[in-house]
Amino acid sequence: MFLSDISIKRPVFATMMMLALVVIGVVGYKRLAVDEYPDVTYPVISVQVSYPGASPEVVERDVIRPIETALNTVEGLYELTSSSQEGGGNVRLQFKLGVDPTKLQPEVSAKVGRIRRQLPRDMMEPIIMRFDPNDRPIMSVAVSSKERSLRELTDLGDQVIRPRFEAVEGVGGVTLNGAATREIHIELDPVSLRSFGLTPDVVSSALARENQEVPAGRIRKGDSERSVRVTGRITDPRAFNDIVVSVRNGAPIRIRDVGRV
Repeated sequence: MFLSDISIKRPVFATMMMLALVVIGVVGYKRLAVDEYPDVTYPVISVQVSYPGASPEVVERDVIRPIETALNTVEGLYELTSSSQEGGGNVRLQFKLGVDPTKLQPEVSAKVGRIRRQLPRDMMEPIIMRFDPNDRPIMSVAVSSKERSLRELTDLGDQVIRPRFEAVEGVGGVTLNGAATREIHIELDPVSLRSFGLTPDVVSSALARENQEVPAGRIRKGDSERSVRVTGRITDPRAFNDIVVSVRNGAPIRIRDVGRV
């Protein structure tokens, strides 16, 4: 009755009030922010592991299961899921609503760090990160050329383009995909390996052992101190042929005897 009486007795005032509400609504609608991914904290932490060359079964048995066992006791855990594929796997921890994953991330890192010695030595370090849709890349830049090779484009993207993008304000990270990185392949001969009684693991261990640069301590003399290191890194690819894989009857077996570089 109150609004109807005012509208009848003062029609101009009622009309102006309705127009004011319409104007406020239009202005508010134009200023209304729209975000596909609102600022929401998702109670999810993922542990990504990379184990190059391993089958899904090996990844699950030697990597994923020990990590699951270690993370089962994390406080506030609601669900623990995992997936394994060739060369790596992922463990996903979903916490109860209201739990701040930022405070639990150090605990997850500590638990994974305690069992690191139980995991395979040749696997990469686990990557522990919170799930956030805002971390997804929002821009992709393709580089192509009819005159330069893929190797040259890779060097251009890695040494020139990527550093400039990383220097742009607001850029959280730059990932280079489809690159042709420099590799040295050693093709083994199965017949030669069997004749010497060797396996590819023996060759791989020899390569890792002979191609490395390790610190050897420090030398102190008076007031001076110098660091010593053993420089065993191979610079010439042809030198891989001379690496000794094993010794049979006093005769060394080299890479050239069981394959080619």
